[in-house]
Amino acid sequence: MRTIIINNNCPLWLLPLLALCSPGQVFAEVPHYVVHIDKKLQTLQVEGRFSAPQRSISARSRDASRYVSNIVDCETDKPLRTRGRHLVISGDGITCLRYRVDLQKAARADRRNANLSSENVIASPAVWLYRPPDDAGTEVRFEIDPPMQVAVAWQPVNDKPGSYKISDAPGSSTSAAVFGRFTYAETLIPGALLRISIASSSATGNTQELIEWVRTAASHVALAYGEFPNESPSVLLLPTANASSRNSAVRFGRVVRDGGESIELFVNPNVAMDEFYDDWTATHEFSHLLMPYLSPRHRWISEGFAQYYQNVLLSRAGQYSPERAWQEIVEGLDRGRNSSPNLSPNEASSGNWRASTMKVYWSGAALLLLADIELRQRSNGSESLDTVLKKLKACCLPAADMWNGIRLLETLDSFVDEPVFMPLYHEHANAAGFPDTDGALRRLGVIRENGAVRLKDDAELASLRQAITGG
Repeated sequence: MRTIIINNNCPLWLLPLLALCSPGQVFAEVPHYVVHIDKKLQTLQVEGRFSAPQRSISARSRDASRYVSNIVDCETDKPLRTRGRHLVISGDGITCLRYRVDLQKAARADRRNANLSSENVIASPAVWLYRPPDDAGTEVRFEIDPPMQVAVAWQPVNDKPGSYKISDAPGSSTSAAVFGRFTYAETLIPGALLRISIASSSATGNTQELIEWVRTAASHVALAYGEFPNESPSVLLLPTANASSRNSAVRFGRVVRDGGESIELFVNPNVAMDEFYDDWTATHEFSHLLMPYLSPRHRWISEGFAQYYQNVLLSRAGQYSPERAWQEIVEGLDRGRNSSPNLSPNEASSGNWRASTMKVYWSGAALLLLADIELRQRSNGSESLDTVLKKLKACCLPAADMWNGIRLLETLDSFVDEPVFMPLYHEHANAAGFPDTDGALRRLGVIRENGAVRLKDDAELASLRQAITGG
């Protein structure tokens, strides 16, 4: 394992600062931005240059105009105005754009700043970066004085210190850009280099231990097929004032696919590290990266993948015993079965899904448990959910667009000789009730007695059960 930790100092890749571009500088065939951050974290000065005149330039957020001023065509110094989230550009278009961003005002509107110290601020690029619509490969270079630093979800450009490339992504939400003094670390896991940022707050906590916990949780996901599904994800830890209502070290987590893939974890750094290792949230969120971002209608499939794998992987890693993993799965399936029994999985996801949360989270897990068993049984163990997901990574991850569940399941079926996923989808997706898993669990040797799970090693499919959870 290699870990580089930088506590409130500039990351190594940001030390050689470059000068602001001159008006006559020639750029490559992709949009190129330079962003200068002032020492007091009050403003951003942004300059963008384009290889061809642009007549359509906009920000992702409709609120961007609240924070941006002094917008000019920097070739002519002609002022530009906004209309909604768009710039109003007349004539043949512009090849250079310059403007000022009120960073503090933008930060005050971002709830991720709620518990941060004044040493660092968060402002999503959605509210401060105006971009052309056809901007694949856009590069952004940050200029900031040490010991200040920057963390974004975009991919670092190896030969250009302080520069990042914006990837095509489905825009599932708005990613964070962190500016100021905070802890930054890079650590290797199988198949990936994690870029970890821990925002500064008044809360205490051992940053080295938190970094190791993140590394461990991400390494769990590599146990699916030997490597992490994204080569260089960004991980942002946001301290909270207290633990969640479920008395957990992690109040909330989410995956954001916006210019890159990032994971945001809202943590209570004051609790004991044992509570972090007993929390499943990080493993659940990292598991979402095993698949593309799915449309809301098929949320039950994406959440089902993560819900199933969090328990399977925690068992393989030894963090859960096999008995505990199957206990969690059995109890979760019960909760899903009892949630909105009059709705189908598609209906539960399409409506007020929070009223049917357990059905959304566990109906997909039930379908995937049945698929995993069928794949392993008919191939004598040579095929599994793990093997088809490895093929999915090779062909399609990270995905640049939003998929629907049918596209995902049809793609997974294309990797095996006989379809498994779509037949299960057709059977259960639009049917009220819940997939019947009781018979499959008995064949695996997962026996419930007085509410507790016992594992029976002489069951018909006991060897498959042991292959799934590692014991």
